[in-house]
Amino acid sequence: MSQTKQRLVWIGAVALVLRAGAAILTETHPIFPSYYYTDAQRIELLVAQTRADRAAGRPFISNATQSQLVQVKTQLSLYRLFGPHPLAMKLFNASLGALACMVLAAALLPAFGPGPALASAALCAAWPSHVFFTSQNFKESPSNLLSYLALWGFLILLKGSPRRTASTVLIAAGVILALTAGAFYRAHLLLVLTPAMAAAYALEMVRRRKVRFAILYFAVCLAALALYAPTSRFLMSRWTGEKDTRSRGLATHIVPVSWDERSRPTSPRGLTEFRRSQLEVDRHWARANRDREIATQLFPEARFESWWDVAAFLPKGIFYSLFMPLPGLYALEGRLGRLLASLENLVLLTLAGLGLLNALRGPKTSDRAFLLLFFAGMAVSSGLLEPDLGSATRHKLLYLPMLFPFAAEEILRLQRKKSGRGV
Repeated sequence: MSQTKQRLVWIGAVALVLRAGAAILTETHPIFPSYYYTDAQRIELLVAQTRADRAAGRPFISNATQSQLVQVKTQLSLYRLFGPHPLAMKLFNASLGALACMVLAAALLPAFGPGPALASAALCAAWPSHVFFTSQNFKESPSNLLSYLALWGFLILLKGSPRRTASTVLIAAGVILALTAGAFYRAHLLLVLTPAMAAAYALEMVRRRKVRFAILYFAVCLAALALYAPTSRFLMSRWTGEKDTRSRGLATHIVPVSWDERSRPTSPRGLTEFRRSQLEVDRHWARANRDREIATQLFPEARFESWWDVAAFLPKGIFYSLFMPLPGLYALEGRLGRLLASLENLVLLTLAGLGLLNALRGPKTSDRAFLLLFFAGMAVSSGLLEPDLGSATRHKLLYLPMLFPFAAEEILRLQRKKSGRGV
């Protein structure tokens, strides 16, 4: 085994130990208030309802989204093997979260080399928020892993590494499968990743002077977006059984169907209504189930009358979804969770700044462009649509690491410069 592989295995092992430890700790001695686990508790309620309905011989009917149905079915499968113990799901997710760190490094190796790739994996492995959220009953672990598998396979295809047609077909099929499965958890992943892949492939084909292939690939990516909704409905109906759920729950598209046409985020006013509806649902849940007000909602007063309003809001929305709370810029109110988050965000802000600086000065290749497009697409969607800081923290675990290899490369450059070995 090469030294790089050995180090990657060690990083994966440390990542697993940290996440398994966090899973056991939070199951036996919860370290945060109960509202930190709201989404997980919703899934637990659905699982309990499903098990009760099945035990009584009643059909289970739910307005759950497609993503929630996938989580419920997965959790039910684990419970059949190990009994109804949430720890089983937490340990399963801990394993997927550790594996995601390793897959990310494998995907970054060809573009950045061992140093930045392994450093990125190590950062994810030790990132406190990453450890916590990927060790709980959340969808971060599977969605991150599936996205990174798609990223890995695509970067292999982008560089034309497979020498045999059969290998190319298998890797391409794997990318499609990972994208589809990842979209079951978060449909907007397909909306962001597919155009980013199309643009990166187009850049690569233009560089190779094979423009016709770029146009063809771009058309295939657009077709994938159009086919996702009917395909997902077909697959989900076969998996869950149509008698077990309402068609509305299976019909989650890239733009969710739980909102009517007026609140679809395809116009400035529709985006305003979409945000308003999402925030209202969260506030209602918090009041009904925890008798509390959500103190970290992001810009509930925001209103958009034109795309200029959206553009003006976007920098503030992106910054808050990525880096808040920060000391001096957000009220910490003496809360330990906010204090720890603010210290973590100071580190993340520094890494992001170094990463963007390196992206500007570094090589302009299609694989590096793809990572930046992935980051930018996810940052824009988060900046516009994140309902609160808790959700923003969970979601950025997926896309902020796209800047880590750039930051690691910049740190290595500065070290070489300081030691007098050149830039």
